[in-house]
Amino acid sequence: MAILSMIRNQVGFSAGEKSESIVFDVGGTRFETYSGTLKKLPNTKLFNLNRDSPNYRPQTNDYFFDRDPSIFRGVLDYYRNGTLHFPNDICATVVRRELDYWGIDEKHVAPCCWEFFKLYSERRATAELLSKAMGFEHGTGRRRGRMRRQSLFEKSRRPLWTYLEDPGSSTGALYYSYWICFALLLSVFTTIATESDAMRVPAAIPRLRFNDTNNPKMVRFETTDPHPAIVAVDVLLVGFFMCEFIIRAAICPNRWIFFTSSINIVEFLAVFPQAITINLRYMVPGLSSYPKLYFAYWILLMFDIFRVIRLLKFGKYYVGLRILIVTLRASATEMFFLVYLMVVGAVVFGVAFYYCEVWTAATVIDMPTTIYWAFITMTTVGYGDVVPKTIQGKVIAVLCALAGALFTGLAVPVIADNFDRYYRQASVILLRHRLGLPIMTMLPGATKTRDQAWQW
Repeated sequence: MAILSMIRNQVGFSAGEKSESIVFDVGGTRFETYSGTLKKLPNTKLFNLNRDSPNYRPQTNDYFFDRDPSIFRGVLDYYRNGTLHFPNDICATVVRRELDYWGIDEKHVAPCCWEFFKLYSERRATAELLSKAMGFEHGTGRRRGRMRRQSLFEKSRRPLWTYLEDPGSSTGALYYSYWICFALLLSVFTTIATESDAMRVPAAIPRLRFNDTNNPKMVRFETTDPHPAIVAVDVLLVGFFMCEFIIRAAICPNRWIFFTSSINIVEFLAVFPQAITINLRYMVPGLSSYPKLYFAYWILLMFDIFRVIRLLKFGKYYVGLRILIVTLRASATEMFFLVYLMVVGAVVFGVAFYYCEVWTAATVIDMPTTIYWAFITMTTVGYGDVVPKTIQGKVIAVLCALAGALFTGLAVPVIADNFDRYYRQASVILLRHRLGLPIMTMLPGATKTRDQAWQW
């Protein structure tokens, strides 16, 4: 009997408590249990339930709660057997709200149902990430850069800023975004065309003063100039992008955020060094006669790579590109794992290939070369500059190629799944924005983020 009494005390009720039945009416559904069952979980809503509770109805001798009965069924089972389960067809936001009401921590959810809550957390984090990447405030459907207070100066800045930054603000802003996209593509075209023989004409004054006259690329650069039409288009585009950048910098809501934005840094490096190189090339006669100035000119000329990188600005106007960038950021762990596998595999197979081919003088140069060969083989590129000659070397080559295909196949589906998930949720965010609905209503008590500082 002493043992039985001890067991009853451990489970939280006595024989007298168990005999008392309590009836609940939750959302019109009747539930019944023992009062002792409710004593198993201290610090919960039902632990101190008594007839003085405002939920008690004397006429029916039950307790009424206007809550979800399907979730309360799982809550009551948790009181009975200590395991918390919920059906997966109920929104996790509703489940969390009900758990808060009943005073139960979500960490007690059973492992078999925890994946359901994990999925909710992932979707919430995805919504936050996409909302930030797509330029929406946290929890609302407003774009960054919209005013909260309107002074006379702000009223004069806001329409122009909205016109330049938000293609969806008006029809004119939409057509302006089309022009920006066309200008970006035309700028890349002129960058490529200036290095094409078909788009160059003999220079009026050949500049054969460069040291490496045996380099045909340098000879072409010194003896020819870009076609005047290409130069004219290039100058117009540089002038346009420079003016646009200065205007946007002058009217932006927050200059610190503007100048620390990665796309604005890229645009600055694409526009201003190019303007300097154009002035140096056509305004300084005999440029190659000044070695230090000529060297600085070539350094600035290399910044043309940012004119191509500037195509990422399409992400402002095309949701798919923004989602791709977000996907790559969110998949950093998987990508690092892929790179780690490729590097380790390249070293292992490169060293093995070296010792398999070390006795064949026509194959192996050195170990760094074999590691390079292994990496090229694992990425399925296969230049063919290094090939195995021995049987054992060919076996290593086959294993190296198979390992590369396997390693790539492990990470790529995860990245593709992330992109699909982000794209579907971004479609929902855009739809809610067009309808003027809150974007992330399931995120109460949100803290201030960097995007919320991007206000007028």
